Amino acid sequence: MNSVRGIQKWLAFGLSAEQEDRFRQANFGEDISQARIFIFLVLLPFVALLVNDYGFLGFSGKFYALLALRLVFTAYTVLFLKSLKELSNYHSYDRAVFFWVLFFALANIAINSTRPENFVAHTIVTVLAVFIIVLAIPNRFTNQVIMALVYTIGQTLIIVPGLRVSPQASFVVLLSMLMVNAIAVISSWLLHFWRRREFLTREEIQKSRVETEIQLIERKKAEEALRESEALLFAFLEQLPVGT
Repeated sequence: MNSVRGIQKWLAFGLSAEQEDRFRQANFGEDISQARIFIFLVLLPFVALLVNDYGFLGFSGKFYALLALRLVFTAYTVLFLKSLKELSNYHSYDRAVFFWVLFFALANIAINSTRPENFVAHTIVTVLAVFIIVLAIPNRFTNQVIMALVYTIGQTLIIVPGLRVSPQASFVVLLSMLMVNAIAVISSWLLHFWRRREFLTREEIQKSRVETEIQLIERKKAEEALRESEALLFAFLEQLPVGT
C-alpha cells in the first residue's frame, strides 16, 4: 500500500490535486502555444520523408499506400492544430494530444516497417520524435511515458529482425535507442518536477506579497485612526476652559 502511494506521489511530483489543477490551468495557454509550434515542426520532416518512400519503393502499391497515409496524417494534423485553440481545459488538451501522438507513432512505425532490414537510419528520426514527444510537447507525464513506450516498442520490433542480417550494427542501434529513450523519460520527469516547484514558489511569493500589502493597508488604517484620535483629543483639550 505504501509503495502504491509512493508511486502515486512520484507521478504527481508531490503536488495535491488542487495544486496540480492550478498549475495546469495557469500554464494552459502557454502549453497550447508550445505544442502548436513543435507539432508543426514534427510535420515538416514527416512530409519531407516521402522522398525516401519513393527511393525505397518506387511507384509501387506500397508507395501509394504510404503516400495516402502521409496525406491523411497531414490533413489530420492541420485540423488538429486549428482545433487546439478551441479547447477549453487541459483535460481535453491532454486527450487530444495523446491521440495525435499515438496516430503519429503508429504511422511512423508502419512506414519504418517497409524499410529494408539492414536500414536503421530511421532510428534517428524515432529518437528525435521521442525527445519532442516527452520534452517539447506539454502533456501529462503518464501520457508521455505511454506514448514513448508505444513508439520505442514498435521501433524495437522493427529493428530486432535486423539482428540476423547485421547483428553488431542492429545491437548498437537498439541499445542506443533504448538508452536515449530512458534519458528522455527521466529528463521529462525532472522538467515536470522543476516546473511545478517553480510554480509553487511563485505562488508563495505572490501570497507573501498579498499578505504584505494587506499588512501595509491595515497599518495605514491604524495610523490614520491614531491621527484622527489625536486630532480629536487636541480639539477637545482646546475647548476646555483655562485653569481646568
